Amino acid sequence: MRVFLVVALLLQASRGWEVLVANVLSTGSHQTVSAYLTNLLIDRGHSVTYVSTNIPGYLREGVDKRELPTCTKAMNQNDPRNSGGGENEGLVAGVKKVLGAIDSLLRSCERWYDEPNVQEILRSNKKYDVMITFGLFDTCSLGLASHLGINNTIIHSSFPALMPNHIQMLGLPLYSSSVDINDILIRDSELVKSSITARAKNLLKRVVFGLLYTTLTNWYIEPVIKQHVPDYQGYNRAYKSVKLVTMRSHPHPQVDGPTPYGPGVLTLGGSLCKAYNPADIAAHLMEYVDSASEGFIYISFGSVQKDSPPEEQAKWIETFEDLPYKVVWKQSKQVENLPDNIRVFPWVAQMALLQHPNIKLFITHGGYASKMEAICSGVPQLVVPKFASDQYYTAERIASLGLGEQIPDLDNTTAPEIRSKIYQITGSGGYYEKMADVKRQLLLTRVTDLQVLGYVDAVVNGHSFLPGYQPWYQYYYLDIIFIPILTILVIRFIYKRVFSKSE
Repeated sequence: MRVFLVVALLLQASRGWEVLVANVLSTGSHQTVSAYLTNLLIDRGHSVTYVSTNIPGYLREGVDKRELPTCTKAMNQNDPRNSGGGENEGLVAGVKKVLGAIDSLLRSCERWYDEPNVQEILRSNKKYDVMITFGLFDTCSLGLASHLGINNTIIHSSFPALMPNHIQMLGLPLYSSSVDINDILIRDSELVKSSITARAKNLLKRVVFGLLYTTLTNWYIEPVIKQHVPDYQGYNRAYKSVKLVTMRSHPHPQVDGPTPYGPGVLTLGGSLCKAYNPADIAAHLMEYVDSASEGFIYISFGSVQKDSPPEEQAKWIETFEDLPYKVVWKQSKQVENLPDNIRVFPWVAQMALLQHPNIKLFITHGGYASKMEAICSGVPQLVVPKFASDQYYTAERIASLGLGEQIPDLDNTTAPEIRSKIYQITGSGGYYEKMADVKRQLLLTRVTDLQVLGYVDAVVNGHSFLPGYQPWYQYYYLDIIFIPILTILVIRFIYKRVFSKSE
């Protein structure tokens, strides 16, 4: 019997996994995580089907790539500037931004199930051991997992606290009881909110957000899924297949703040750092940055806003034209009448470029991948947040920690003021020293590829980590429920004793 078990275990260990990577709506930051996991699994002999928008070009040979042209087109046409601005533009802009994001997500779910590549997978009888999906909109993709009978799902996300389902799957239904659910990123000063008042407020927020999420799911997303997946039995049952949540892509606790996640959460962080490979940089770009004797500045605002509007372009040109540095400007379209020290490139190997020895500064919107890759490379940042609240927080953190500077309101900042910020960073060694220290910490604390594979292996084999950080009475809200009741009873008792004696 023992011999049989040993042989069975060896066969199981040697069997390659069938992995489905499914991202309904995915930005460059989340593609970074998906591509890292995919390449790691392919290198270890596993089979990966990659279904996503904007499929990265650096996936390994052998990946079964399934493009989603309709979703990709919709994603690329979405202009976040039209859905409201940053934190400083008032409540109306914030509401518009939220409603615009919800609308994009709902429409993406419709397009997802209309895509021929998704329909082909739905009709197939292929068996997958595990699905990896992006946590901002996993309700939609889990319909696919439910139909295919995938019993193990990994959700990679940067802010699992945002989704009520994720809170429960983490074994932390009171996650928002100790951390404000409005905080996409966890502020150091708000790591623990232990007072009854703070936790009760957060409970109320949790209930409101949960109702909104559940309403959108039940009234809109589920009918869309059931049109294409008749045997779909609802997201509550689908979420039971999720064994572990989540692969979190935050780069560094010093930058992002510590987070009280459970043991089922694996923080990738520095694992996504890649070593500098000159071959990754296109020859004409390499020639340009190699010749930058005074150094060069790299400017990119991520995968969502591909091009700056004309008035912003003019401001950047005015900023750069008198600098002694060359400028690598990532935009999908060329810009007319550029000074000699500025060149536009539609695509760059960002991590490799950030590690080039001649780089002086990275001007960025503060997205997840950009922030992480800058830290991996030890490059100071000038953060110009564009539309998402986490970008404004990142800008504040980078500036407060001395890792760079921020321009939170670009419209009301002049070119000379931007240029002054650039000289402030490039003229001082302090920014580079502090960034080098954070980079060193990040690389020392990163998980290894074998640890990541061990995590996936645990999921494939149906392992569930023990959940929970809170006492049982907090887990069930008993302190919040019973303390007001007890207070009322005590007051009533005192009232009766006092007034009964007076009578």
